Amino acid sequence: MEYYHYFRLKGPPFQPASPNSPVFFSPTHLAALATLESGLSAELSGLTLLTGEAGTGKTTLVYSLLQRDHKRVRIAHIDDPKLSFAEIMQLVLKQMHLYSYGAKNLGLEALDRLLELRGKEERIAIVVDESQVLRDEVLQQLGQLAQRTQERLHLILVGQPELATRLNKPELRQLNEQISSRGVLKPLSMAQGIEYVEHRLSAQGRSCSEIFQRGALKCLLRRSDGIPRKINMLCHTAMQAAYNAAEREVSYRTAKKTAALYYKSVKITRSAFNAWPVAMPAVVVGAALALLLGFVSPNVWSGWINHTVSVLAATGQR
Repeated sequence: MEYYHYFRLKGPPFQPASPNSPVFFSPTHLAALATLESGLSAELSGLTLLTGEAGTGKTTLVYSLLQRDHKRVRIAHIDDPKLSFAEIMQLVLKQMHLYSYGAKNLGLEALDRLLELRGKEERIAIVVDESQVLRDEVLQQLGQLAQRTQERLHLILVGQPELATRLNKPELRQLNEQISSRGVLKPLSMAQGIEYVEHRLSAQGRSCSEIFQRGALKCLLRRSDGIPRKINMLCHTAMQAAYNAAEREVSYRTAKKTAALYYKSVKITRSAFNAWPVAMPAVVVGAALALLLGFVSPNVWSGWINHTVSVLAATGQR
């Protein structure tokens, strides 16, 4: 039996972001979504920049943006920022149902023809998720594209805070000056964190008071830093631990132990890999929790760590 069946939930409440995930709009999420949508307005030219720490919900907002009906705007979504500019253009054309073969500049010509045909009737927006991974040369080329097409095409860059820092580099100054709308997705407050968990549980047919003992949820949230991804991980792990202990609800004792072990696991992984960013990859923290709670053997933990280190080294995300 899965733990969520034990708690009489219709499905897992704390799954990672997906196009079908329930969306919780805190005031900071609503402000961030308004920033994204401002780039789709015909009155706004230039670029839009949205930044936020890993796990704050940027991708969830992008999914929400894509699902909305934006009149006279066609949106292309780039979710692999490791692509070259030519590869990004091919993906944009594919999503616009245009195809280009031969010389790489034919892709730009096909896009130009589409923009000219539609004129003022329709705009194109290119949304690039995880933009902090884009190479400088690709950022420059995207900026040049947006500048050349002016009001007919809008570029929306979504990424972690280091992206805003990178844009201050001299070689990216021109791109930075094109940004007409900027937003920052901030962590949730304690009250908003409770509302977030309530929203997640209610989508699966239950409420916080039915799952968490008094004080248990706040105990978990205090270790989350207000980051939805961390909230998901802590709540999922606490509910799994409560299920293993045959508790009828997540007790304060289980929540306190889960929060302490989560904090300890993060300290362990940070000290072992002090070159890693503050926002640790979810797989490592989850594996650490599983080890500390006795769900996996040390051999399995070692394998996860070795695999993750090799992946991060290959992708330059150490």
